[in-house]
Amino acid sequence: MRLKRFGIAVFALILLAGAVPLNAAEKLVYKQGIFAKVFSGGNTWVNCGFVSITPPEDGAVVVTMSGMVGFDDTLSDLALTIAIGPAKRGLWVFGVTPGYQLVQSFSIRRVFQVQANKTVKYFLNAASFNGPGHAISIQTGSMTAEFYATQNVQQLTAPALNQSEKTDDPRSNAY
Repeated sequence: MRLKRFGIAVFALILLAGAVPLNAAEKLVYKQGIFAKVFSGGNTWVNCGFVSITPPEDGAVVVTMSGMVGFDDTLSDLALTIAIGPAKRGLWVFGVTPGYQLVQSFSIRRVFQVQANKTVKYFLNAASFNGPGHAISIQTGSMTAEFYATQNVQQLTAPALNQSEKTDDPRSNAY
């Protein structure tokens, strides 16, 4: 019976190993443990850290930034974005609000097209638009940039927004 279980386990591992995609990232950059503070209700984008990569050829970079946020008050909020510039609003904004113990985790991701041998920095930027003005602590658990060559990327585009869907709210993705 023990030998049969062992055989099944080995067979399952072989199947699992065969399921790993062949086009995994050709290059990976990893950064960890950045601490930053944003003042609640400050209405200003603040740089919370960055990761940079130099792709060996044209392709796409998947940037993922994750960590924890410690809020100052239940009335506070935090907007996070990944941009190619410090203290700027990126194309997409991700909202985080306080939890039961004023701590929340986050994980945000964006894909960027890149050119060969051109170093690019990807910034985690944050802003708070509500709250009493105390410090919100942001700790990144990890910031990664994964490069994929053009031949391993299938490009899809999102439909454009109608003018009626756009807003001036910097927390909205209909910006």
